[in-house]
Amino acid sequence: MTGVQTCALPISLLIGWLVVAQSVLVARIVPYVGFNRRADDDRIEMWGNLFVLFTFLQGSIWGAAWLLVLPAEDPVYNVVVAMWVIGVSAASVSAYTAHLKALLAFFVPVVVPGVAQLFIIGGQLHVALGLAICIYAIVVVRALLPIHRSMVAAIGLNFELEEEIQERKRMEEQLREISLSDGLTGLANRRHFDSVLETELQRAQRNAQSLSLVLIDIDHFKAF
Repeated sequence: MTGVQTCALPISLLIGWLVVAQSVLVARIVPYVGFNRRADDDRIEMWGNLFVLFTFLQGSIWGAAWLLVLPAEDPVYNVVVAMWVIGVSAASVSAYTAHLKALLAFFVPVVVPGVAQLFIIGGQLHVALGLAICIYAIVVVRALLPIHRSMVAAIGLNFELEEEIQERKRMEEQLREISLSDGLTGLANRRHFDSVLETELQRAQRNAQSLSLVLIDIDHFKAF
């Protein structure tokens, strides 16, 4: 097409960018697989920092891609690339809203390098585009703050509810143990006997086997 200049990058540079991008993506899977919230509560801050670090690296890779494909000669092409970057940065909004550090770690390196490059290129169109993206970034971040606080509060309530459920289960288990034992001797009581007898009768019926019950009377039981 006459008058339109496209971005011609060496194929080796594009392949190198793709290799780096895929390497970071694969590296993010390692801490994800190794993380176990129940077993690693004492190291939760370390896992959070790793998550933010890999998110920042991934955002930086996309920010570098913007610089690689941003030619100064074609304003229309630059506008298209800028709209693409806005779409990429907007994807982080839904993915990282609950974690503000991770959101900024991805959002900032995606947006800032290209905006700086637009200002360096200069010209009325590029400066206006850079300012528009800055305004877009500010509006998005400010709009996300109340959503972030609501999500964090909801997550906190879920943790509290889970802890209450676990505590209730422990109490129910304790009550069950108390109901199945004699408070004076600590031995299994009649309720426990009836439950075990019913279970053994059903097992004997399923396996077509006989069941024997031995009753022993202890003389002078009070002495024991």
